[in-house]
Amino acid sequence: MKSLGILALGSRLRALSDALFRDVQQIYCENGIEFSPRFFPVLAHLHHHGSSSVGELAQALGVTHARVSQMVASLEQSNLVSLARGKEDVRRTEISLTRSATTLLKRIEPIWSKMRSHLERIISEEAPGFDVALDQLETALSSCSFHDRVQNVTSQEGIEFLLWSPEYCIAFRDLNTDWIEKYFELEEEDRKTLSDPQKKILNSGGMVFFAKLHGAVVGTCALVKKSDRVYELVKMAISPLAQGRGIGKALLKFAESWAMEQGAQSIELETSSKLKAALRLYTKNGYRRTPIVHESHYERVDVAMKKQLS
Repeated sequence: MKSLGILALGSRLRALSDALFRDVQQIYCENGIEFSPRFFPVLAHLHHHGSSSVGELAQALGVTHARVSQMVASLEQSNLVSLARGKEDVRRTEISLTRSATTLLKRIEPIWSKMRSHLERIISEEAPGFDVALDQLETALSSCSFHDRVQNVTSQEGIEFLLWSPEYCIAFRDLNTDWIEKYFELEEEDRKTLSDPQKKILNSGGMVFFAKLHGAVVGTCALVKKSDRVYELVKMAISPLAQGRGIGKALLKFAESWAMEQGAQSIELETSSKLKAALRLYTKNGYRRTPIVHESHYERVDVAMKKQLS
């Protein structure tokens, strides 16, 4: 595969991973330990950080909730983890190590220590800086996926992102009205904001953002200033004719960059569980669900989210 160059990166990393997994599995077997290397991340996280939820594990390990759920189910079947309702929030499922897992860890930790020292030696002698480069690659692809980087080279040609201008007031109103009425009923608070964004958003230190494609406004969103360090994302809408181009994500990043320039440390938002595509967009871009701590201005709201910017 070396002859294929950088295009074979994924295949080469997979082959390297498979080889390491096989060797580690053999090491476990030769030491009389019945444990699969693929469960190492979950077991190690619970060992070092204590009881966690599926969501916390997924975020910490950088994998999907479904993947974590599968691993947890297998570990529970092997009597290595137990599941229980949270003490403070009964909707939360706490995943904890069992006594069997604690016993296993006492046997397996010396082996992990030995493997760690050998991996460090191999990298130091044969591939200096590999671990640092791997960290940097993971961070880069986490902030913007390989898919989006490749597709956006072509799909975002002709797109420009702009701050508020009165000439876009009608586009702000119409895009949001169409979007809201597609799924819900327009509420009084919607009408107030869409008819007078100057009063409801701009005068208090917020901003409205626009995406233009070949001269036409095809997307918009706004940030309402809650405090010097916190903004709320509101009124995000993308024209159906422009969806599938990554405009929503790019517009969101544009708004976040502006917020950071203002000194913001976090962005909050409210949305509806009915909007599956919007939830995926927010989750992929680092927004995490939080409890709804106050009554919303909108009847449709049943989800609150937040992203730490710094």
